[in-house]
Amino acid sequence: MLTRRKLAQALSLPLTLAVALLAFTSLKDARAVSKEVIASPSPGGSMPQLTREGGASAGAISKVALATVDKGIVVTAVRDDGGDLKLIAWQVSGNTQGDLAGAQHILRKGDASGGAISKVALAKVGQGLVVTAVRAGSGDLKLIAWSVSNDGAQIKRTGDASAGPVSEVTIVSLDAYQFVTAVRDGGGDLKLVAWHITADGKKFVRLGEASAGAVSEVSVAPTGCFDYNYCHEDMVTAVRDGSGNLKLIAWSVSKDGLQIERKGDGSAGAISKVETAYVTRVSDPGLTNPRAVVVTAVRDGGGNLKLINWYISATFQVERKWDSSAGAISDVAVTMVGTPFATDRVITAVRDGGGNLKLIAWDDGSHQIVKEGEASASAISEIAVDSVWGNYLVTAVRDGNGNLKLIGWKHSGPS
Repeated sequence: MLTRRKLAQALSLPLTLAVALLAFTSLKDARAVSKEVIASPSPGGSMPQLTREGGASAGAISKVALATVDKGIVVTAVRDDGGDLKLIAWQVSGNTQGDLAGAQHILRKGDASGGAISKVALAKVGQGLVVTAVRAGSGDLKLIAWSVSNDGAQIKRTGDASAGPVSEVTIVSLDAYQFVTAVRDGGGDLKLVAWHITADGKKFVRLGEASAGAVSEVSVAPTGCFDYNYCHEDMVTAVRDGSGNLKLIAWSVSKDGLQIERKGDGSAGAISKVETAYVTRVSDPGLTNPRAVVVTAVRDGGGNLKLINWYISATFQVERKWDSSAGAISDVAVTMVGTPFATDRVITAVRDGGGNLKLIAWDDGSHQIVKEGEASASAISEIAVDSVWGNYLVTAVRDGNGNLKLIGWKHSGPS
């Protein structure tokens, strides 16, 4: 995703000038829209496209998570056919040597296994280091650290930690070697715990924690930081609350991780699935009124896909802005793709009404959520998606035969 610091680095500009450029493209005085909006091609140009590229498969699975570890290296964490945790590293590239940006070639590399699990989430937490957050066979939360070699050929288990009973689990990295688990605890409530892990992956340190009310679905995303003297990253949780409705909660996390403070809330209607993505940071002219932009992708009360755009202000006020809908779905995942020279795009990967994989690209940058393009694949029952590099992404799914399948995709902007 395009942040102020990434823009500065990509264009070799001072950070202050990069901030000004982003402020120039500020989203201001937006009005909510509820209808689906379809992009139009530029005069003489073509519509943005999602193109299917390479693929690869592995054995039978029942759960899947996915994370990009380095440029061209992704890791899947699955519940295998024996009910155990299994990690596999994959090289995603534009040629068989793995030295070209692209997604035409997906090559299986190293793997490693853990014990019995029923839920799995995955995040990169440091250089060559990932953490799986799982619901172990005992029903408790278990964290396992894994080192991944630069070429993905080796995955080694380095350390682990445990906490109490959970029924849903997610994880988000806030800074190098600091992350937060957001879970549905043994009482059915939302619980957040901050953790630090040593650079060698051998030791977990439990830090601050916070709780909220009853939930049945949980997702979490970082939102940047408004005060870098206090924090590395703040975050937002998007949940299905005790009434079955969507609720967003903005949280402030201290730099040392010892304090997690609930700040602001926002609500919407009935949902049954929810995923969240951080889009960008915007300001008004003069760098005033800074706010984080996040998108929730949900299965709404009618069983359809709905995207909702939210602003989170520097004072943690959560404001619903605009939304857009698509057809019937039963599951959803979301990520961001783009280049430093174009507005990043929201990509939803869904199991559509026919049980097939469908990807949809959305532009969230013009006071509305604009549907740009889509692509489909065959039958699936589990989905994960992540950007790999630039405008390339990978989906990891449980296919119609119950096996793990990875598919590479390219997002092409309008000509």
